[in-house]
Amino acid sequence: MVVGILGILKAGGAYVPLDPSYPEARLSYMLSDSAINLLLTQSHLAERLPVTGQALVLLDDDGVWSSQPSTNLVNADLALTSDNLAYLIYTSGSSGQPKGVMVEHSNVVSLVANVDYVTLSSTTVLLQHSSISFDAATFELWAALLNAGRVVIQPEALIDIASLGDFIDSNSINTAWMTSGLFDQFATLNNRPLASMKTLLVGGDVVNRSSVERVQASNPALSIINGYGPTECTTFSYSYLINAGNGSVSIGKPLTNPSGFVLDRNLCLVPMGAVGELCVGGAGVARGYLHQAELTQENFIANPFSQDEGARLYKTGDLVRCLDDGNLQFIGRNDDQVKVRGFRIEPDEVRSSLLAVEGVADAVVLTRDEPSRRVAYVVADSNSGAAVDPSLLLEQCRAHLLLSLPAHVLPSLFMPLSEIPLTPNGKVDRKALPAPDASTGQHEHVAPSTKLELVLCEIWQQLLGVERVGVSDNFFQLGGHSLLAIKMIPLVGKALGNTSNIRQPLRSFSISIVFQHPTIAELLAYL
Repeated sequence: MVVGILGILKAGGAYVPLDPSYPEARLSYMLSDSAINLLLTQSHLAERLPVTGQALVLLDDDGVWSSQPSTNLVNADLALTSDNLAYLIYTSGSSGQPKGVMVEHSNVVSLVANVDYVTLSSTTVLLQHSSISFDAATFELWAALLNAGRVVIQPEALIDIASLGDFIDSNSINTAWMTSGLFDQFATLNNRPLASMKTLLVGGDVVNRSSVERVQASNPALSIINGYGPTECTTFSYSYLINAGNGSVSIGKPLTNPSGFVLDRNLCLVPMGAVGELCVGGAGVARGYLHQAELTQENFIANPFSQDEGARLYKTGDLVRCLDDGNLQFIGRNDDQVKVRGFRIEPDEVRSSLLAVEGVADAVVLTRDEPSRRVAYVVADSNSGAAVDPSLLLEQCRAHLLLSLPAHVLPSLFMPLSEIPLTPNGKVDRKALPAPDASTGQHEHVAPSTKLELVLCEIWQQLLGVERVGVSDNFFQLGGHSLLAIKMIPLVGKALGNTSNIRQPLRSFSISIVFQHPTIAELLAYL
Protein backbone atom coordinates (compact mmCIF):
# COMPACT_ATOMS: atom_id res chain seq x y z
CA MET A 1 0.00 0.00 0.00
CA VAL A 2 2.68 2.49 1.01
CA VAL A 3 4.90 1.69 -1.98
CA GLY A 4 1.88 2.08 -4.26
CA ILE A 5 1.00 5.50 -2.82
CA LEU A 6 4.57 6.74 -3.09
CA GLY A 7 4.75 5.58 -6.70
CA ILE A 8 1.48 7.33 -7.63
CA LEU A 9 2.58 10.65 -6.13
CA LYS A 10 6.09 10.45 -7.57
CA ALA A 11 4.62 9.89 -11.03
CA GLY A 12 2.52 13.03 -10.63
CA GLY A 13 -0.82 11.35 -9.94
CA ALA A 14 -3.29 11.46 -7.08
CA TYR A 15 -4.42 8.40 -5.14
CA VAL A 16 -7.96 7.34 -4.28
CA PRO A 17 -8.05 4.88 -1.34
CA LEU A 18 -10.51 1.99 -1.76
CA ASP A 19 -11.31 -0.06 1.33
CA PRO A 20 -11.66 -3.73 0.28
CA SER A 21 -14.33 -4.25 2.97
CA TYR A 22 -16.71 -1.78 1.26
CA PRO A 23 -19.70 -3.21 -0.64
CA GLU A 24 -19.31 -3.56 -4.40
CA ALA A 25 -21.97 -0.92 -5.08
CA ARG A 26 -20.07 1.71 -3.08
CA LEU A 27 -16.75 0.82 -4.72
CA SER A 28 -18.40 1.01 -8.15
CA TYR A 29 -19.69 4.49 -7.41
CA MET A 30 -16.28 5.69 -6.20
CA LEU A 31 -14.55 4.26 -9.28
CA SER A 32 -17.09 5.88 -11.60
CA ASP A 33 -17.25 9.24 -9.82
CA SER A 34 -13.48 9.64 -9.62
CA ALA A 35 -12.90 8.41 -13.20
CA ILE A 36 -10.03 6.20 -12.06
CA ASN A 37 -8.12 4.74 -15.02
CA LEU A 38 -5.43 2.79 -13.16
CA LEU A 39 -6.10 0.38 -10.30
CA LEU A 40 -3.28 -0.75 -7.99
CA THR A 41 -4.17 -3.78 -5.89
CA GLN A 42 -3.02 -7.26 -4.83
CA SER A 43 -3.87 -10.67 -6.20
CA HIS A 44 -6.10 -11.76 -3.30
CA LEU A 45 -8.15 -8.53 -3.54
CA ALA A 46 -8.48 -8.18 -7.32
CA GLU A 47 -11.67 -10.23 -7.58
CA ARG A 48 -13.48 -7.92 -5.14
CA LEU A 49 -12.99 -4.89 -7.40
CA PRO A 50 -15.81 -4.10 -9.85
CA VAL A 51 -13.38 -3.39 -12.71
CA THR A 52 -15.00 -1.71 -15.72
CA GLY A 53 -12.19 -0.93 -18.14
CA GLN A 54 -9.52 0.32 -15.74
CA ALA A 55 -5.98 -0.98 -16.18
CA LEU A 56 -5.08 -3.31 -13.32
CA VAL A 57 -1.63 -3.48 -11.67
CA LEU A 58 -0.96 -6.24 -9.14
CA LEU A 59 1.58 -4.90 -6.67
CA ASP A 60 2.48 -8.40 -5.46
CA ASP A 61 3.25 -9.70 -8.97
CA ASP A 62 7.05 -9.70 -9.25
CA GLY A 63 6.77 -10.17 -13.00
CA VAL A 64 5.37 -6.64 -13.32
CA TRP A 65 8.56 -5.11 -11.92
CA SER A 66 11.34 -7.34 -13.18
CA SER A 67 11.38 -5.71 -16.61
CA GLN A 68 11.25 -2.14 -15.31
CA PRO A 69 14.31 0.14 -14.99
CA SER A 70 15.84 0.62 -11.55
CA THR A 71 16.85 4.22 -12.26
CA ASN A 72 15.11 7.13 -10.61
CA LEU A 73 11.98 8.51 -12.26
CA VAL A 74 12.64 11.67 -14.23
CA ASN A 75 9.66 13.93 -13.68
CA ALA A 76 11.00 17.28 -14.86
CA ASP A 77 8.21 17.51 -17.43
CA LEU A 78 5.42 16.97 -14.90
CA ALA A 79 5.51 20.59 -13.65
CA LEU A 80 4.31 19.53 -10.21
CA THR A 81 3.42 22.25 -7.71
CA SER A 82 2.09 22.31 -4.15
CA ASP A 83 -1.37 22.93 -5.61
CA ASN A 84 -1.48 19.54 -7.32
CA LEU A 85 -3.99 17.02 -6.04
CA ALA A 86 -2.46 14.51 -3.59
CA TYR A 87 -5.48 12.32 -2.88
CA LEU A 88 -9.24 12.07 -3.19
CA ILE A 89 -10.97 10.58 -0.16
CA TYR A 90 -14.67 9.78 0.11
CA THR A 91 -16.80 10.56 3.14
CA SER A 92 -20.50 10.15 3.91
CA GLY A 93 -22.83 12.42 1.95
CA SER A 94 -26.35 13.56 2.82
CA SER A 95 -27.42 13.18 -0.82
CA GLY A 96 -27.34 9.40 -0.55
CA GLN A 97 -23.91 8.96 -2.15
CA PRO A 98 -20.46 9.57 -0.64
CA LYS A 99 -18.70 12.79 -1.61
CA GLY A 100 -15.07 13.01 -2.68
CA VAL A 101 -12.86 15.50 -0.80
CA MET A 102 -9.93 16.80 -2.89
CA VAL A 103 -6.75 17.26 -0.81
CA GLU A 104 -3.67 18.95 -2.26
CA HIS A 105 0.04 18.46 -1.54
CA SER A 106 0.20 21.77 0.35
CA ASN A 107 -2.64 20.61 2.63
CA VAL A 108 -0.69 17.50 3.66
CA VAL A 109 2.54 19.44 4.19
CA SER A 110 0.74 21.92 6.47
CA LEU A 111 -0.34 19.01 8.68
CA VAL A 112 3.10 17.51 9.34
CA ALA A 113 5.88 19.99 8.41
CA ASN A 114 7.24 22.54 10.89
CA VAL A 115 4.41 21.98 13.36
CA ASP A 116 4.43 22.46 17.11
CA TYR A 117 1.39 20.47 18.26
CA VAL A 118 3.43 17.24 18.16
CA THR A 119 7.15 16.44 17.93
CA LEU A 120 8.03 14.90 14.57
CA SER A 121 11.60 14.06 13.55
CA SER A 122 13.85 11.31 12.25
CA THR A 123 13.41 9.57 15.63
CA THR A 124 9.62 9.32 15.19
CA VAL A 125 8.31 5.75 15.07
CA LEU A 126 4.63 5.97 14.18
CA LEU A 127 1.94 3.28 14.27
CA GLN A 128 -0.14 2.95 11.07
CA HIS A 129 -3.35 1.07 11.81
CA SER A 130 -6.19 3.19 10.39
CA SER A 131 -8.05 2.14 7.28
CA ILE A 132 -6.51 3.76 4.20
CA SER A 133 -10.02 5.15 3.52
CA PHE A 134 -9.93 7.05 6.83
CA ASP A 135 -8.20 10.42 6.68
CA ALA A 136 -6.28 9.64 9.90
CA ALA A 137 -4.03 7.53 7.65
CA THR A 138 -2.78 10.83 6.18
CA PHE A 139 -1.18 11.70 9.52
CA GLU A 140 0.00 8.16 10.20
CA LEU A 141 1.92 7.91 6.91
CA TRP A 142 3.18 11.38 6.20
CA ALA A 143 3.95 12.57 9.74
CA ALA A 144 6.69 9.94 9.80
CA LEU A 145 7.80 9.75 6.15
CA LEU A 146 8.04 13.50 5.52
CA ASN A 147 10.13 13.89 8.68
CA ALA A 148 12.52 11.00 7.95
CA GLY A 149 10.83 8.86 10.60
CA ARG A 150 9.65 5.25 10.50
CA VAL A 151 6.15 3.86 9.91
CA VAL A 152 5.19 0.58 11.58
CA ILE A 153 2.20 -1.03 9.89
CA GLN A 154 -0.07 -3.01 12.18
CA PRO A 155 -0.64 -6.54 10.82
CA GLU A 156 -4.13 -7.26 9.58
CA ALA A 157 -4.29 -10.28 11.89
CA LEU A 158 -3.83 -8.16 15.04
CA ILE A 159 -7.51 -7.83 15.93
CA ASP A 160 -7.13 -8.27 19.70
CA ILE A 161 -6.95 -4.82 21.27
CA ALA A 162 -5.53 -6.37 24.44
CA SER A 163 -2.36 -7.27 22.50
CA LEU A 164 -1.90 -3.80 21.01
CA GLY A 165 0.26 -2.66 23.92
CA ASP A 166 2.65 -5.57 23.35
CA PHE A 167 2.84 -4.71 19.65
CA ILE A 168 3.67 -1.08 20.47
CA ASP A 169 6.46 -2.06 22.84
CA SER A 170 7.96 -4.76 20.63
CA ASN A 171 8.26 -2.29 17.73
CA SER A 172 9.48 0.67 19.84
CA ILE A 173 6.55 2.78 18.65
CA ASN A 174 6.66 6.24 20.24
CA THR A 175 3.78 8.01 18.45
CA ALA A 176 0.26 6.81 17.63
CA TRP A 177 -3.25 7.96 16.83
CA MET A 178 -6.48 6.33 18.06
CA THR A 179 -10.15 7.11 17.65
CA SER A 180 -11.92 7.92 20.92
CA GLY A 181 -13.81 4.62 20.86
CA LEU A 182 -10.66 2.56 20.33
CA PHE A 183 -8.87 4.59 23.00
CA ASP A 184 -11.61 3.76 25.54
CA GLN A 185 -11.12 0.05 24.90
CA PHE A 186 -7.35 0.41 24.90
CA ALA A 187 -7.52 2.16 28.30
CA THR A 188 -9.55 -0.73 29.71
CA LEU A 189 -7.53 -3.60 28.26
CA ASN A 190 -3.98 -2.15 28.33
CA ASN A 191 -3.76 -0.67 31.81
CA ARG A 192 0.00 -0.98 32.09
CA PRO A 193 3.13 1.08 31.31
CA LEU A 194 4.06 1.50 27.64
CA ALA A 195 7.83 1.57 27.59
CA SER A 196 8.34 3.29 24.22
CA MET A 197 5.29 5.55 23.84
CA LYS A 198 5.82 9.30 24.14
CA THR A 199 2.85 10.80 22.30
CA LEU A 200 -0.69 9.49 21.82
CA LEU A 201 -3.18 11.49 19.75
CA VAL A 202 -6.87 10.75 20.32
CA GLY A 203 -9.96 12.09 18.57
CA GLY A 204 -12.61 11.59 15.95
CA ASP A 205 -15.25 12.04 18.65
CA VAL A 206 -15.61 13.31 22.22
CA VAL A 207 -12.66 12.13 24.35
CA ASN A 208 -13.49 10.39 27.63
CA ARG A 209 -11.52 12.02 30.45
CA SER A 210 -11.71 8.90 32.65
CA SER A 211 -9.94 6.89 29.91
CA VAL A 212 -7.22 9.55 29.75
CA GLU A 213 -6.72 9.39 33.53
CA ARG A 214 -6.54 5.58 33.45
CA VAL A 215 -3.79 5.57 30.81
CA GLN A 216 -1.89 8.49 32.36
CA ALA A 217 -1.88 6.76 35.75
CA SER A 218 0.21 3.96 34.22
CA ASN A 219 2.16 6.29 31.91
CA PRO A 220 2.72 9.64 33.69
CA ALA A 221 5.26 10.84 31.09
CA LEU A 222 2.96 10.10 28.13
CA SER A 223 1.56 13.14 26.30
CA ILE A 224 -2.07 12.56 25.32
CA ILE A 225 -3.36 15.04 22.76
CA ASN A 226 -6.93 15.59 21.61
CA GLY A 227 -6.69 16.04 17.84
CA TYR A 228 -9.70 17.64 16.16
CA GLY A 229 -10.36 18.25 12.48
CA PRO A 230 -12.70 17.35 9.61
CA THR A 231 -11.59 15.55 6.45
CA GLU A 232 -12.06 18.80 4.54
CA CYS A 233 -9.29 20.40 6.63
CA THR A 234 -6.77 17.54 6.29
CA THR A 235 -7.12 15.45 9.46
CA PHE A 236 -6.27 17.91 12.25
CA SER A 237 -7.08 21.60 12.65
CA TYR A 238 -7.04 21.98 16.44
CA SER A 239 -5.19 20.21 19.24
CA TYR A 240 -5.22 20.15 23.02
CA LEU A 241 -2.64 18.62 25.36
CA ILE A 242 -4.89 16.95 27.92
CA ASN A 243 -4.00 17.79 31.51
CA ALA A 244 -5.57 16.78 34.80
CA GLY A 245 -8.93 18.43 35.41
CA ASN A 246 -12.68 18.04 35.42
CA GLY A 247 -15.39 18.30 32.78
CA SER A 248 -15.21 17.69 29.06
CA VAL A 249 -11.92 17.62 27.19
CA SER A 250 -11.34 20.76 25.11
CA ILE A 251 -10.55 20.53 21.39
CA GLY A 252 -7.92 23.19 22.03
CA LYS A 253 -6.45 25.87 19.79
CA PRO A 254 -5.52 26.01 16.08
CA LEU A 255 -2.42 24.17 14.90
CA THR A 256 0.56 26.13 13.58
CA ASN A 257 -0.90 26.60 10.10
CA PRO A 258 -4.73 26.59 10.38
CA SER A 259 -6.84 29.39 11.79
CA GLY A 260 -10.41 29.33 13.00
CA PHE A 261 -13.38 31.51 13.88
CA VAL A 262 -16.57 30.93 15.89
CA LEU A 263 -19.37 32.51 13.87
CA ASP A 264 -23.13 32.99 13.98
CA ARG A 265 -25.55 32.38 11.10
CA ASN A 266 -24.62 35.73 9.58
CA LEU A 267 -20.90 34.84 9.63
CA CYS A 268 -20.25 37.36 12.40
CA LEU A 269 -17.95 36.60 15.32
CA VAL A 270 -19.81 35.56 18.48
CA PRO A 271 -18.82 36.94 21.92
CA MET A 272 -16.46 34.99 24.18
CA GLY A 273 -18.33 32.10 25.74
CA ALA A 274 -21.22 32.18 23.25
CA VAL A 275 -21.99 29.15 21.09
CA GLY A 276 -21.36 29.38 17.35
CA GLU A 277 -20.25 27.33 14.34
CA LEU A 278 -16.54 26.64 14.00
CA CYS A 279 -15.24 27.77 10.62
CA VAL A 280 -11.66 26.67 9.89
CA GLY A 281 -9.22 28.44 7.58
CA GLY A 282 -5.54 28.22 6.79
CA ALA A 283 -3.30 25.95 4.78
CA GLY A 284 -5.15 22.73 5.65
CA VAL A 285 -8.42 23.65 3.91
CA ALA A 286 -8.93 21.24 1.00
CA ARG A 287 -9.73 22.18 -2.60
CA GLY A 288 -13.39 21.17 -2.31
CA TYR A 289 -15.71 18.34 -3.38
CA LEU A 290 -15.24 16.55 -6.69
CA HIS A 291 -18.05 17.24 -9.23
CA GLN A 292 -20.08 19.10 -6.58
CA ALA A 293 -19.56 22.80 -7.23
CA GLU A 294 -22.74 23.87 -5.42
CA LEU A 295 -21.89 21.92 -2.27
CA THR A 296 -18.32 23.21 -2.41
CA GLN A 297 -19.54 26.81 -2.67
CA GLU A 298 -21.92 26.23 0.24
CA ASN A 299 -19.32 24.82 2.63
CA PHE A 300 -16.06 26.41 1.45
CA ILE A 301 -16.62 30.15 1.76
CA ALA A 302 -14.48 33.25 1.30
CA ASN A 303 -12.64 34.23 4.50
CA PRO A 304 -14.03 37.64 5.48
CA PHE A 305 -11.24 38.13 8.04
CA SER A 306 -8.29 37.69 5.66
CA GLN A 307 -6.63 40.15 3.29
CA ASP A 308 -5.21 37.31 1.19
CA GLU A 309 -6.95 36.85 -2.13
CA GLY A 310 -8.51 33.41 -2.35
CA ALA A 311 -8.40 32.74 1.41
CA ARG A 312 -11.25 30.47 2.42
CA LEU A 313 -13.03 29.04 5.46
CA TYR A 314 -14.59 25.60 5.78
CA LYS A 315 -17.90 25.56 7.65
CA THR A 316 -17.54 22.48 9.89
CA GLY A 317 -21.11 22.32 11.19
CA ASP A 318 -19.64 21.80 14.68
CA LEU A 319 -20.96 24.03 17.46
CA VAL A 320 -18.31 25.26 19.91
CA ARG A 321 -17.70 27.97 22.50
CA CYS A 322 -14.45 29.74 23.34
CA LEU A 323 -13.37 29.30 26.95
CA ASP A 324 -11.57 31.91 29.07
CA ASP A 325 -8.19 30.31 28.32
CA GLY A 326 -8.72 30.55 24.54
CA ASN A 327 -9.41 26.84 24.05
CA LEU A 328 -12.56 25.70 22.27
CA GLN A 329 -15.18 23.45 23.86
CA PHE A 330 -17.17 21.16 21.54
CA ILE A 331 -20.93 21.50 22.12
CA GLY A 332 -22.55 19.46 19.35
CA ARG A 333 -23.70 19.62 15.73
CA ASN A 334 -25.97 22.01 13.87
CA ASP A 335 -27.30 19.05 11.85
CA ASP A 336 -27.96 15.31 12.29
CA GLN A 337 -24.45 14.14 11.39
CA VAL A 338 -22.81 11.75 13.87
CA LYS A 339 -19.42 10.08 14.18
CA VAL A 340 -18.63 6.42 14.76
CA ARG A 341 -15.01 5.38 15.33
CA GLY A 342 -13.96 8.65 13.68
CA PHE A 343 -16.05 8.09 10.53
CA ARG A 344 -18.70 10.65 9.69
CA ILE A 345 -22.21 9.34 9.11
CA GLU A 346 -24.99 11.28 7.41
CA PRO A 347 -28.38 9.77 8.40
CA ASP A 348 -29.85 11.04 5.13
CA GLU A 349 -27.42 8.81 3.22
CA VAL A 350 -28.87 5.77 5.01
CA ARG A 351 -32.43 7.03 4.49
CA SER A 352 -31.83 7.41 0.74
CA SER A 353 -30.69 3.80 0.53
CA LEU A 354 -33.74 2.62 2.49
CA LEU A 355 -36.12 4.48 0.17
CA ALA A 356 -34.65 2.51 -2.73
CA VAL A 357 -36.02 -0.74 -1.22
CA GLU A 358 -39.23 -1.96 -2.84
CA GLY A 359 -42.10 -1.75 -0.38
CA VAL A 360 -40.64 1.12 1.70
CA ALA A 361 -42.77 4.27 1.67
CA ASP A 362 -40.74 6.34 4.13
CA ALA A 363 -37.88 6.01 6.59
CA VAL A 364 -35.94 7.95 9.18
CA VAL A 365 -32.62 7.12 10.82
CA LEU A 366 -31.96 8.26 14.39
CA THR A 367 -29.05 7.98 16.79
CA ARG A 368 -30.17 6.92 20.23
CA ASP A 369 -28.23 6.47 23.50
CA GLU A 370 -24.83 6.76 21.85
CA PRO A 371 -23.46 7.51 18.36
CA SER A 372 -22.70 3.87 17.58
CA ARG A 373 -26.33 2.76 18.12
CA ARG A 374 -28.45 3.87 15.19
CA VAL A 375 -32.07 2.92 14.63
CA ALA A 376 -33.75 2.81 11.21
CA TYR A 377 -37.53 3.37 11.39
CA VAL A 378 -39.26 2.02 8.29
CA VAL A 379 -42.79 2.69 7.00
CA ALA A 380 -44.21 0.09 4.63
CA ASP A 381 -45.89 1.17 1.40
CA SER A 382 -49.61 0.53 1.98
CA ASN A 383 -50.37 1.38 -1.65
CA SER A 384 -48.30 -1.43 -3.09
CA GLY A 385 -51.42 -3.55 -3.57
CA ALA A 386 -50.27 -6.43 -1.35
CA ALA A 387 -49.95 -6.95 2.37
CA VAL A 388 -46.39 -6.37 3.53
CA ASP A 389 -44.88 -8.62 6.19
CA PRO A 390 -43.05 -6.16 8.51
CA SER A 391 -40.40 -8.69 9.55
CA LEU A 392 -39.70 -9.66 5.94
CA LEU A 393 -39.51 -5.99 4.89
CA LEU A 394 -37.00 -5.20 7.65
CA GLU A 395 -34.86 -8.14 6.54
CA GLN A 396 -34.98 -6.85 2.96
CA CYS A 397 -33.91 -3.41 4.20
CA ARG A 398 -30.97 -4.88 6.10
CA ALA A 399 -29.91 -6.99 3.12
CA HIS A 400 -30.09 -3.97 0.77
CA LEU A 401 -27.98 -1.76 3.04
CA LEU A 402 -25.36 -4.49 3.41
CA LEU A 403 -24.88 -4.35 -0.36
CA SER A 404 -24.67 -0.57 -0.60
CA LEU A 405 -23.16 0.86 2.61
CA PRO A 406 -19.97 0.18 4.59
CA ALA A 407 -20.31 -1.46 8.00
CA HIS A 408 -19.71 1.69 10.07
CA VAL A 409 -22.74 3.36 8.42
CA LEU A 410 -25.24 0.52 8.98
CA PRO A 411 -28.04 0.90 11.56
CA SER A 412 -27.94 -1.42 14.55
CA LEU A 413 -31.71 -1.85 14.66
CA PHE A 414 -34.60 -1.77 12.17
CA MET A 415 -38.06 -0.96 13.51
CA PRO A 416 -41.44 -0.87 11.67
CA LEU A 417 -43.70 2.20 11.92
CA SER A 418 -47.16 2.89 10.59
CA GLU A 419 -46.15 6.51 9.90
CA ILE A 420 -43.37 8.97 10.70
CA PRO A 421 -44.47 11.36 13.50
CA LEU A 422 -44.22 15.03 12.51
CA THR A 423 -44.05 18.30 14.41
CA PRO A 424 -46.64 21.07 13.69
CA ASN A 425 -44.22 22.62 11.17
CA GLY A 426 -43.92 19.36 9.25
CA LYS A 427 -40.49 18.19 10.44
CA VAL A 428 -39.77 14.73 11.87
CA ASP A 429 -40.72 14.68 15.55
CA ARG A 430 -37.71 12.74 16.78
CA LYS A 431 -38.87 12.78 20.40
CA ALA A 432 -42.06 10.97 19.39
CA LEU A 433 -40.22 8.08 17.73
CA PRO A 434 -40.54 4.94 19.88
CA ALA A 435 -37.56 3.70 21.87
CA PRO A 436 -35.80 0.61 20.46
CA ASP A 437 -37.63 -2.61 21.20
CA ALA A 438 -35.28 -5.56 21.70
CA SER A 439 -38.10 -7.95 20.77
CA THR A 440 -38.46 -6.49 17.27
CA GLY A 441 -37.68 -9.16 14.73
CA GLN A 442 -36.58 -11.65 17.39
CA HIS A 443 -37.28 -15.32 16.79
CA GLU A 444 -38.31 -18.02 19.23
CA HIS A 445 -35.48 -18.78 21.67
CA VAL A 446 -33.17 -21.51 20.36
CA ALA A 447 -30.82 -22.84 23.03
CA PRO A 448 -27.18 -23.66 22.18
CA SER A 449 -26.67 -27.30 21.20
CA THR A 450 -22.86 -27.49 20.91
CA LYS A 451 -19.97 -26.50 23.15
CA LEU A 452 -18.93 -23.72 20.78
CA GLU A 453 -22.48 -22.30 20.59
CA LEU A 454 -22.64 -22.34 24.40
CA VAL A 455 -19.32 -20.47 24.71
CA LEU A 456 -20.43 -17.79 22.24
CA CYS A 457 -23.80 -17.39 23.98
CA GLU A 458 -21.96 -16.82 27.25
CA ILE A 459 -19.68 -14.22 25.59
CA TRP A 460 -22.72 -12.33 24.29
CA GLN A 461 -24.47 -12.53 27.65
CA GLN A 462 -21.46 -10.98 29.37
CA LEU A 463 -20.92 -8.27 26.73
CA LEU A 464 -24.58 -7.31 26.39
CA GLY A 465 -25.55 -7.70 30.06
CA VAL A 466 -28.51 -9.99 29.33
CA GLU A 467 -29.53 -13.16 31.16
CA ARG A 468 -30.24 -15.38 28.16
CA VAL A 469 -28.99 -15.56 24.58
CA GLY A 470 -30.11 -18.00 21.93
CA VAL A 471 -28.29 -18.92 18.75
CA SER A 472 -30.93 -17.15 16.60
CA ASP A 473 -30.94 -13.90 18.61
CA ASN A 474 -29.73 -10.77 16.81
CA PHE A 475 -26.64 -9.17 18.41
CA PHE A 476 -27.81 -5.63 17.65
CA GLN A 477 -31.43 -6.16 18.70
CA LEU A 478 -30.13 -7.38 22.07
CA GLY A 479 -28.47 -3.98 22.58
CA GLY A 480 -25.20 -4.49 20.74
CA HIS A 481 -23.49 -1.80 18.71
CA SER A 482 -20.30 -1.37 16.69
CA LEU A 483 -17.99 -0.76 19.66
CA LEU A 484 -19.27 -3.86 21.46
CA ALA A 485 -18.83 -5.79 18.21
CA ILE A 486 -15.16 -4.74 18.17
CA LYS A 487 -14.80 -6.11 21.71
CA MET A 488 -16.60 -9.28 20.74
CA ILE A 489 -14.47 -10.18 17.70
CA PRO A 490 -11.25 -11.21 19.53
CA LEU A 491 -13.24 -13.07 22.20
CA VAL A 492 -15.03 -15.13 19.56
CA GLY A 493 -11.75 -15.66 17.68
CA LYS A 494 -10.14 -17.00 20.85
CA ALA A 495 -13.12 -19.26 21.54
CA LEU A 496 -12.90 -20.69 18.02
CA GLY A 497 -9.22 -21.41 18.50
CA ASN A 498 -9.79 -23.14 21.84
CA THR A 499 -12.79 -25.25 20.89
CA SER A 500 -12.16 -26.16 17.25
CA ASN A 501 -9.29 -27.02 14.93
CA ILE A 502 -8.93 -23.41 13.74
CA ARG A 503 -5.40 -22.29 14.60
CA GLN A 504 -4.66 -19.52 12.10
CA PRO A 505 -5.76 -15.90 12.71
CA LEU A 506 -9.17 -15.16 11.25
CA ARG A 507 -8.06 -12.44 8.84
CA SER A 508 -11.53 -11.99 7.34
CA PHE A 509 -13.30 -11.67 10.70
CA SER A 510 -14.17 -7.98 10.86
CA ILE A 511 -16.99 -5.79 12.10
CA SER A 512 -18.62 -5.90 8.66
CA ILE A 513 -18.97 -9.68 9.08
CA VAL A 514 -20.86 -9.14 12.36
CA PHE A 515 -23.32 -6.82 10.60
CA GLN A 516 -23.79 -9.35 7.78
CA HIS A 517 -24.20 -12.31 10.18
CA PRO A 518 -25.67 -10.87 13.41
CA THR A 519 -26.79 -14.16 15.03
CA ILE A 520 -24.56 -16.83 16.54
CA ALA A 521 -25.93 -19.43 14.13
CA GLU A 522 -25.15 -17.24 11.08
CA LEU A 523 -21.78 -16.16 12.43
CA LEU A 524 -20.58 -19.70 13.13
CA ALA A 525 -21.83 -20.91 9.74
CA TYR A 526 -19.79 -18.18 8.05
CA LEU A 527 -16.64 -18.59 10.12
